[in-house]
Amino acid sequence: MVTGCIPNGGSITFTADLIGRTPVQQEKSFTYKGHKFIYYNVYNDGSGNFVMADNTSYIVNKDIQFGLRVKSPFVYNLAKEGEEPVLIDPTSKQEDGYYNYAIRDFGFQIRGIGLSVSMLYSDINIGTITHWC
Repeated sequence: MVTGCIPNGGSITFTADLIGRTPVQQEKSFTYKGHKFIYYNVYNDGSGNFVMADNTSYIVNKDIQFGLRVKSPFVYNLAKEGEEPVLIDPTSKQEDGYYNYAIRDFGFQIRGIGLSVSMLYSDINIGTITHWC
């Protein structure tokens, strides 16, 4: 059961305040208001924003459905075993750099850079994560 969001237009904003300011190349997790996030090589910029340390970084959630808002055009569905993740098209991009997504199935993976990009990128700030119902 999904908790923390009443399907009436309410929202929850997740900040990076529950993770450290130094990236760790190890899968870690945090839970806030019943929603669990698994992250790898991600850190807090000191202002509550999530920052992807490099191309290997990601944030995964398996219990959120409906609306998602984040500063990344690279949100993927969770791949089923043997399948590749599929990029989810944003429903809109806001002037503040945030993208809105409609998450149809439970779960998603956020990346700072697309999976097919081979050039090295680092310190990609994806802001906060907002979920709405």
